Amino acid sequence: MFRLSLRPGDWIVLLVSIILVVLLTLQSLGDRGGTPIVRIEGEDESWVYPLDADIEVEVEGPLGHTHVLIHDGAVWVSDSPCTQKVCIAAGQISAPGTFIACLPNRVLVRIEGKQEGEVDGLAF
Repeated sequence: MFRLSLRPGDWIVLLVSIILVVLLTLQSLGDRGGTPIVRIEGEDESWVYPLDADIEVEVEGPLGHTHVLIHDGAVWVSDSPCTQKVCIAAGQISAPGTFIACLPNRVLVRIEGKQEGEVDGLAF
């Protein structure tokens, strides 16, 4: 017959292991919702705002000022000194994981966070 005998040190290791598993599980299943954030990065500075805010941000770059607007759950570049205006043509973004870049003026606008029901990976 098989008999399992645990010494006091074994009980401590087992207890710490169980606590770690529970804490990591709670952390991974924790707050997945919340308001996505807008991260605006300029050449020397970075700003973070909630996506549901109504804010106008002026970002200084090597070419001049890039104007970024956050309104009604979307963000977009309204004006920029770059020549081709690709960042303005990108339009509004509102989903986490999307971004707008003004490469000539070195400005990056991205939305971070998770959407409800978002898929982290796919399996085939």
